Amino acid sequence: ERGLDEKKLQRILTDRDGSGLFDPDETLSEAEKELMSYLQRKKHEADRVTVKSVIDDFGRSPYGWWQAGSLCVLAKLVARGKVDIKRDSDYLDSAGILAALRNTREHGNAVVELRTTFSMAAVQQLKRFHQELFNEPNAKSDAKEVALAFEARLKEEVLELEKIQSRAIRYPFSQKFDAALQELKKFTGKDYTFYLNELTDFKDHLLEIQHDTVEPIKNFINGPKRDIYDSIDRFLTEQEANFSHVNEQKLADLRKLMASEDLFKNNNALDAKKLKEELQGSIETVLEDEKQKALEEIERKREEFQEYPEYSRLEEGQYREFEASFEQKKEFLEGIKFVFRVREALEEFKNKEFPDMIQRLQDLTKGHKGDTGRVGQPPTTKSIIPLDQVKVMTGKKLLTTEEEVDEYLRAYREALIDQLKDGKNIYVSD
Repeated sequence: ERGLDEKKLQRILTDRDGSGLFDPDETLSEAEKELMSYLQRKKHEADRVTVKSVIDDFGRSPYGWWQAGSLCVLAKLVARGKVDIKRDSDYLDSAGILAALRNTREHGNAVVELRTTFSMAAVQQLKRFHQELFNEPNAKSDAKEVALAFEARLKEEVLELEKIQSRAIRYPFSQKFDAALQELKKFTGKDYTFYLNELTDFKDHLLEIQHDTVEPIKNFINGPKRDIYDSIDRFLTEQEANFSHVNEQKLADLRKLMASEDLFKNNNALDAKKLKEELQGSIETVLEDEKQKALEEIERKREEFQEYPEYSRLEEGQYREFEASFEQKKEFLEGIKFVFRVREALEEFKNKEFPDMIQRLQDLTKGHKGDTGRVGQPPTTKSIIPLDQVKVMTGKKLLTTEEEVDEYLRAYREALIDQLKDGKNIYVSD
């Protein structure tokens, strides 16, 4: 072994093809047997063995090995799967072992242990569990490599879930997702021996977390169910003003589903989508009916407007101006999304805009033949006030007798006459 060069470490640890040197069944060399016996003796004596202690002990009599030779023999045992090297209680992979062997400052911290022997049944059980948990095979065969591959895949899963975590926070199952993630994290960073020795203690727990929570939530976040939720969430926010026109029980059922931490499970999202579509259909029906009634009322007002004598005196441009006003109002009504706004817009048109149009009609046509102004004076037009804007002051908010009704009607009549005396016409809407 004295002739071995330190540069051979990398080849020993990484090149497993060609010579068959690292076949687990290969007969150990004398040097390897010596080192194995040394490690077994130290284990029996409960002594801590480091790379430095191996170099120091085998550098003395009766061995007299060079440092490079000791390192290469140790590397061969690592490559054969006979020995593990740890640092700070963590088992090192091939790259970590190579770095620890090359760096003399690491020799005192690199602990050498005989590798635990595991039954083929334990290895196969972990491989099957890997397939069940992640729905993909574990391609390794050596016990340690199988365990390390499992841990690496578990860490990869945790990393993926941590990336999803910020997106999941806005959904009602976020706390359940966080709890599942924390549980998975607990099983990372273990010695590779843990996954082989303790599998029966944790496998059912991890399978339950993965299959009942993690995978369904991943599918929710990355699939169409998330879009369904977001669409319903917007619907509940944007259509709040229309909910007085829908089935209260269906609305309550939808809100309950949307607040459930189990929304991601089974067909819950699809059930919520169905409820949303039913409610949306109800709103659309009521809204369209309300719009249709409003449009018909606008048309009646157009016909009423055309019956005014002044209408026939309009010039072409003036006629088009009024027609455009009616059409614009209809277009405005068509674009409204809330039932109450359709009603408000119609009342606003009937009680404010339409009387203003009549006023405008009279202003435009004053001075035409048939006006009754005095000679030498421009004809005048009276302003128009809607009937509901005429205020009656009686001091009574509740009428309880015929006498009080008569008193109110007299006061109402006087208020109407006062408006006429004030130079106003009163518009009575039907």
